Amino acid sequence: MKLLVVLLLTVAGLQAVAVDADFSGEYRFRASSESSAGGDVVDNLGTNLSSDIRAKVSGSFRPSESFEGVAGLYLDLDDYSALSDRMVAYGDWMISDEFMLRAGQSTYKIADGSVIGINDYDAVPTLFKGLFLTHSSENVGLDVALVQNKDVSDLFIVSVDARSFPDLVKTANFHLIVKDVRGQMGIEKPLSPLAAAQQALMASEAPAVDGAVADDSGSEGVYLGATLGGGAGGFGYKVTASTDSLTNILSLSSLLINGKVSYSFEMDNSTLKAFIGGHMDGSDYDALLYERHYNAGKMDLVQWGRGLTYVYGGLAYKTSADWKLGVKGYHFLDSNADMRPDVTQVSDGDTEVDVYVKKNFNSSVSGKVWAGVLVPKAGDTGVKAQAVVQMKF
Repeated sequence: MKLLVVLLLTVAGLQAVAVDADFSGEYRFRASSESSAGGDVVDNLGTNLSSDIRAKVSGSFRPSESFEGVAGLYLDLDDYSALSDRMVAYGDWMISDEFMLRAGQSTYKIADGSVIGINDYDAVPTLFKGLFLTHSSENVGLDVALVQNKDVSDLFIVSVDARSFPDLVKTANFHLIVKDVRGQMGIEKPLSPLAAAQQALMASEAPAVDGAVADDSGSEGVYLGATLGGGAGGFGYKVTASTDSLTNILSLSSLLINGKVSYSFEMDNSTLKAFIGGHMDGSDYDALLYERHYNAGKMDLVQWGRGLTYVYGGLAYKTSADWKLGVKGYHFLDSNADMRPDVTQVSDGDTEVDVYVKKNFNSSVSGKVWAGVLVPKAGDTGVKAQAVVQMKF
């Protein structure tokens, strides 16, 4: 509620004094269908239909050259979360030519999104509320942030981008992220009166337990890692490595490794890219707010963390007429089903194949169709498939 008041006051106040203002909107319609393993796949796809609609309205206001205010709202007929969880509202203050301070709630991404991503595929992207201090120069970019997210407790973020390397190392990002920073410092977060009463009631009703229950997750909530990427000629690569345990920094059990190599063939008015890659999570690694839908398969049958291991490869074709076509296959070596049975819907040895077609009709309208097929290791158990249509303008 407090954030809604801030949003309304920001819009009203900045609109009243703004010397420059822009307004924009976005509309997205998706129709999807899913067929469970077994039975007639085509018939199941024809009967298991669903759809969702998302709209976004936003405005930016610039009362001076050194300040910009932005306010926006994501509207989804199927999402009834609190307004404060669906709003973007922040102000950017240019302290100098190289330093900027942001206060409010907005999206945020580190490098390629392997640790923290935007997740715009979701009904509401991943939003962070708090303070961001940014330094940007020709040779280096630096973000220091103290923020909150509705799914993850307090985050302290330091992200450094080195920009003086040649194209062979075009991306060089280094990150340090501390989760539950107040807890790490021994500072208790104050509870609201209602939350305190609920906690007391639960404690009084809970059965007595002899001894403390140890946390066996292995995660310390301190993430340290790097993303490197670049290329030369038609060759390209990208790799991210991150650990969530400084005491076990050299242990594979606390490590994430995600990377790929590619080669692009330039043709008349088109480009064909071939790529292969792989992903490995240590058995104790807890994934953070990474870019979910565009990793580990479009069918969203698994989530990173706790031992997930797979390899993938594919082809991507792009024409000068703004057509994009592609195919991508994933083979799950370790599905982490034993560690994450609540979210994992594949087994060791399963394979997912995704195909997609995307067309940008102009700068405002685009359409995309994709389909994914899950082929279990035991081929006679059936096929799972999904198709989605998206439009944004």
